[in-house]
Amino acid sequence: MIPPRHFLAAAVAGLLAACSSAVAVVQVEHDVGNMPDLVRYAAGGGALRVAVHGDPTGGADAPALAAAVRAAMQGRNGGPATRFVAAGDPAPGAREGWRVVMVFDRDRPATLRALCRAPAGDARPGEAVALRAAFCYRETALAWVEVAVPPIPNLDDPLLGRAVSAATRQLFPPYDPDRSTNGGDVFD
Repeated sequence: MIPPRHFLAAAVAGLLAACSSAVAVVQVEHDVGNMPDLVRYAAGGGALRVAVHGDPTGGADAPALAAAVRAAMQGRNGGPATRFVAAGDPAPGAREGWRVVMVFDRDRPATLRALCRAPAGDARPGEAVALRAAFCYRETALAWVEVAVPPIPNLDDPLLGRAVSAATRQLFPPYDPDRSTNGGDVFD
């Protein structure tokens, strides 16, 4: 029979090994009230622009990375059905001034609110990075999230999709994060 302390040590080691390749939400902030109403307005035309900065793989083509990020965002948001489109896309229905900024980098900025102003992005191949995302109106971050991401070797790695999906769900939850009870206040 295996002594209980050895079993516990083996179980903890297994959990730590599993977590080393996991995506983890580190921080979530919603800085304004009535987030559901703001998202309904911003995405009311059916589209919301997305800017992607940095490269978690260290060698991906920027347009291909941005397309992979937008694809991973589709259908992951609470609120109205929204098409996430390229930042420069003249998509019909995309409201001016509203956008999502996704930044892959390894160095934390002084404040995540700054993501809407001048995001940087720096990552090196083989390094764990962070995905920092913000829901912005012009230069103001209304909500932001930080997700820890293990090294992502290429754009086909499922870690990229999991990280982007987690960030999108946290930026646009299916409920109003401003209400403490959320008793039936579903964000639809």
